[in-house]
Amino acid sequence: MSLAPQESGSGPGVYLLKDRSGKVLYVGHAHQLREAVSDINTPDQRRPTELVPLLSRVDEVETLPMPSVVEAQKLAQVLIEQLAPEGNDPDKRQRLMERREQILAAATEVFVRKGIHDAS
Repeated sequence: MSLAPQESGSGPGVYLLKDRSGKVLYVGHAHQLREAVSDINTPDQRRPTELVPLLSRVDEVETLPMPSVVEAQKLAQVLIEQLAPEGNDPDKRQRLMERREQILAAATEVFVRKGIHDAS
């Protein structure tokens, strides 16, 4: 998997996270395109939490440098409306976060009841 951006500039722009088949999973915009893409590629806490469920499926990051932040925001909105990427669906993102919380709560309950070594 290569998450190297395609010639991202240091100014504003739009980035598209794509899967192996080229399907756009997420569209974002940034004041500093290079920094935003770098944060996505980083395994630490700078990584945007809303993207974590998608990142395992990302194969490519396409970048589109723009002359201004306003133009980047406008282009991102148009692309989101046209492509309807799953990562930009706030309802789906909320459902994923709720499911994550349910799993963590269930795991915590099992650990408390059985202990870490006896949990399966």
